[in-house]
Amino acid sequence: MPFLFQHRQCFAVLGLMVVLLLGNGCKTLEEGLTSNVIDPVSAHQRVAELVGENYFDPEFRGRDWNIITETHKDSVINTTDYRHTYLALKKMVNELGDAHTFVLAPHEVQQSKGSLKIGTGMITTELSEQKIVAQVLPNSPAERAGIQKGWIILEDGSKGWDTRYRFLDPTDHVIERTISPELIENESEQRYSALLEEDTLYLRFDSFDTGLTEWILKEVQKHPKTDKLIIDLRWNLGGRIKELDQLFPYLLQKGTKLGTLVSRNQSEEQWSVEVDVQSPIHHWSITLLTGERTSSCSEILASVLQHHGKAKVIAQNLSAGKVLISPNWPLAGGGVLQISTRNYVNPNGNALEGLGVRPDVWVKRASLEQLRKGVDPVLQTALLEI
Repeated sequence: MPFLFQHRQCFAVLGLMVVLLLGNGCKTLEEGLTSNVIDPVSAHQRVAELVGENYFDPEFRGRDWNIITETHKDSVINTTDYRHTYLALKKMVNELGDAHTFVLAPHEVQQSKGSLKIGTGMITTELSEQKIVAQVLPNSPAERAGIQKGWIILEDGSKGWDTRYRFLDPTDHVIERTISPELIENESEQRYSALLEEDTLYLRFDSFDTGLTEWILKEVQKHPKTDKLIIDLRWNLGGRIKELDQLFPYLLQKGTKLGTLVSRNQSEEQWSVEVDVQSPIHHWSITLLTGERTSSCSEILASVLQHHGKAKVIAQNLSAGKVLISPNWPLAGGGVLQISTRNYVNPNGNALEGLGVRPDVWVKRASLEQLRKGVDPVLQTALLEI
């Protein structure tokens, strides 16, 4: 079966990572910046203190936070505009190597609330120790540069906001392109539903955002004669834990243990399904598709359903192992600091951070030829297994 959703892949990557999005109406990145004025000395002190006092691991996972803050202090306080101050703060916080602890500048916060996002539109994957273009989103800088799915990335190098790439196409020709991230209008094509082989409902959602549970129930109600469900989490980077809390009662019975949240002082909060609902999905056969990008809430969902025998997990590799619980703190000028404050331990008593979810069924990684033809061996296996 060909890969079904090559034009509908959208997922958010926070901090300095690229955010890949759909849409039209592009602006340059500089046109989206504001002229906020902040005190870099105060900004450095606030970030240093908030992380130092609230990070879930008092040992900072083997890093010395005091040394990190002192090393980056001059680069922060000597900046002359808010954009460079925030770039310096990002570099400081990124030293922790924690995808859930990061800084967003004011303009990035505003973009996340509205319809504009920063993106290049190119999604990559690893194959035989090579980086391959897995998807090119429509109306994106990557598409306009002529980049195509299946190209091998030989070299990439950033210079400011521009990235110069060298590709190898299917005819073994070397192609060079330079791509600049842009502010792209977001069409929010993050969810997809399809009925496969007449009796299996396929749902794909790339984040746990507001209204997800209602959308899932709506799609389920469209197919009253179906009792098989495939949920594709391969591009899902997580999102709102409150949305995950809202979804669990429709999949598991009241009182089902979901895991434990462990804070900095080692205090433990037991997490379980707290409400009882009459759900059409309670007795469905569920299969979850996960991948190396599956993170945060999507990993928790997979781990919990797998543990309770509610779902079978099918994948080519482990999930990302990024499941720390991370609230936000406001920063000067409208920026945001997100800090990992709690660790998640699954019902088995195992912390997923750094480990990820192991699939029940391992699938051989797709070949380059399959990728270029749009063959999806993970989905093919799921249809056979469910």
